[in-house]
Amino acid sequence: METAHRPTPPPGSADPVLEVRDLWAGPLRGVDFDLVRGERLGITGLVGSGHEVVPYAVCGAHAGRVNGRLRLPERSERWTEAREAHGLGLPLVPADRAGEGVIGDFSVGENLTLPLLDRLRSRSGRLRRRRESALAQEWIQRVGVRTAGRGARITTLSGGNQQKVVMARCLAGRPPVLALCEPTAGVDIATRQQLYDLIERQAEEGMGVLVSSSDTQDLLALCTRVLVVRDGRIAREISGRDITEPALVHAMEGTE
Repeated sequence: METAHRPTPPPGSADPVLEVRDLWAGPLRGVDFDLVRGERLGITGLVGSGHEVVPYAVCGAHAGRVNGRLRLPERSERWTEAREAHGLGLPLVPADRAGEGVIGDFSVGENLTLPLLDRLRSRSGRLRRRRESALAQEWIQRVGVRTAGRGARITTLSGGNQQKVVMARCLAGRPPVLALCEPTAGVDIATRQQLYDLIERQAEEGMGVLVSSSDTQDLLALCTRVLVVRDGRIAREISGRDITEPALVHAMEGTE
């Protein structure tokens, strides 16, 4: 069933925050696209089409060979080779939350602040524990994590609350782009809506959001534009009110 919510598109004059050219990775065969400020851009396709590789490749997290070029225009005019994308520091909310997103032996706070530790150290290299605790508590509250406290083990949380911690970890660094893969997999209906609201707020504040999902409900609720990947290439672009479940399914299957 389609959601009644229709995402508000970014201004037509919005500037790109991410430019991707001739991206090859796994099944991808030369993908080009721009992501503009305040946009929620969906990437979808059938299993094996390559859509799920896109966020990993642009964040430098794809395990295989990657070719192409990326640029963050607001940071630099220089193009970065896609194989060096990890140097751009773009955060990823991965598809496999348990296997890739959280460290089960760590606390909620430790999972949240782990990639930010360098920023939390003093000039002598000592970790500023109070600052770390304050940052963790701030983001636990901002994203609405239900937990006994920042010191609770991450595995004591529900899947949805673990996903919020992963989201908070990515957002705490205030990146220009947030990339997500299957962002609502394994969460309940209430948490799904909370995640939608959280993602929408980031876009309203100017962040570019890249959403790779095989769930049409995610695409309908979140995206202002959707790129459909077939056989490793972008086969169709759907935007605005044209983003409907039948249009998405037909485009994915190639039966338009």
